[in-house]
Amino acid sequence: MAGTEKTSEKTNMCNVFLSFKSLLIFIYNIIYSLISALSGNQFMKPKFPLKNGIAFNNMVDVAAGNNNVILTKRIKEVWEIPGPRPLPFFGTLLTSPALKSSDLSTANEERQKQYGNIVKEEHFWNIPLIMVLGSEDIKKIARVNSIIRPGMEILTLYRSFNPNLYTSLGLVNSQGAMWKKLHQTFAFVTSMKFVRPMLPIFDEITTDTLDILSKNSSKTVETFPQVLNKFISEVSFYVAYGKRVGFVGNQNNALLEASKLAQFSNCHDTYWHAFHKSMYGFPWWKYVPTKVWKEFTVAEDGMMQTIADITDELLKTETAGGVLELVEKDAIPRTDWSNRACTVLHTLIVTLYWISKYEHVYNRVLEELKQVLLTKDSPFTDEVMDQIPYLKACVMETYRICPVACNVARLVDHEIQIGDYKIPPFTPLILQTWHACLQDSNFYQAKEYLPERWLLKNGVSPFQPHDRQVMHNFGIGARACPGRRIASDLIHIFLAKILRKFTVKFPQNLDIRYEWLLVVKEPVVIELKEHDL
Repeated sequence: MAGTEKTSEKTNMCNVFLSFKSLLIFIYNIIYSLISALSGNQFMKPKFPLKNGIAFNNMVDVAAGNNNVILTKRIKEVWEIPGPRPLPFFGTLLTSPALKSSDLSTANEERQKQYGNIVKEEHFWNIPLIMVLGSEDIKKIARVNSIIRPGMEILTLYRSFNPNLYTSLGLVNSQGAMWKKLHQTFAFVTSMKFVRPMLPIFDEITTDTLDILSKNSSKTVETFPQVLNKFISEVSFYVAYGKRVGFVGNQNNALLEASKLAQFSNCHDTYWHAFHKSMYGFPWWKYVPTKVWKEFTVAEDGMMQTIADITDELLKTETAGGVLELVEKDAIPRTDWSNRACTVLHTLIVTLYWISKYEHVYNRVLEELKQVLLTKDSPFTDEVMDQIPYLKACVMETYRICPVACNVARLVDHEIQIGDYKIPPFTPLILQTWHACLQDSNFYQAKEYLPERWLLKNGVSPFQPHDRQVMHNFGIGARACPGRRIASDLIHIFLAKILRKFTVKFPQNLDIRYEWLLVVKEPVVIELKEHDL
């Protein structure tokens, strides 16, 4: 893989496109929004005449005979879906409290109470966003085979401007034939045959990470998220290349010097923050090179330069393993690091928090771990993975009660009926899966942290109701997260090792907010006390 070009040259090239091509799109969208506003902001809604003196607004057919009137329910249009009042150009971004709230759970409760199970919000340019809150509607859409995952706009735009650096938009952002090709190429990543042989290395990386925490002079650790990021980066590079890089562990065998690894970590943090900012407010970065655009592109370039350096070194010496060994070099898209990192980081912190919060949960987890990990430094093996049902139940409960991805955005390539409404093709559908998971109609005492609900007997939970079909923490169907098996194994290994080695306490409550994803706001402080045995 060739090294990347200089950031300034690529940024200038992007700016040319942003200045001309995107300006035309900007003008078009203004015209579209004005037309929408002048037409009553309801897509030129049709007029329903009177038949036999009966208003025709709520029926599709009227038949009169023998003084009887038969009313048939009419399938309504998308603009008739209830929701906050939209404004021209701004949609409901200024009028909807839910779209401005960092407390998504409360916002969805208010949405459903005021408008029902299906709610229409509108984005910039008055593009409808359909919020799906009802569990039956969520399950119906999840069963559709032809659902499409919307791409990440800022990443898609940047990569489309740099075809010399990217052979595709990546597995997450590609659509159609390119996505099918990438999906087939990398399908092996989700298989147990690929992941399970890596458990000894995952265990080794976890041990090296816990050694960093053990060397802390104070029992209070104020840099826990930063340590976890090093752990996740080391594992990610190993999966990609089959080689340890050196974020944790022995620096003498590192492929790159510590300064370059630190630079990669800094770029990753900047990348994620810029990506998050791009999801809010008016997307000026689509039309002019804003600060968000510059931060994102510089961070992306920095990460890709590190990846290119490692790849070139391994290809020279023919010592590459992992994914690089199993696929053709030209088929490898640039790696998307942020999603896996965010999922693992969030789940580790939140699960540790919940386990430590409830003494009976912590005691049961520790009892289970002591039976399979005889000492605090015992290796985590394939056999151990199959003997920790209660710890796995705790992770599943975290996925349910506090998932990092609390809703699923999808498009359907054909017209679909949801409730009483006809939804046109490619209308954005936001499935509020976290909201469904917190309803007592779907889960027993849904707002309580109850890992025991996942200790199934013959596939049935001892606590009913238990509707697993509304829970989609890794996405839906073929477009689900391709790294889900790796992420799950990492979470189980790290939790087992840290809880077996340390007593973990959180001196203060976690500050969890909705910022496109559910995120744990820093600082995250933990207290660790190492066990004697």
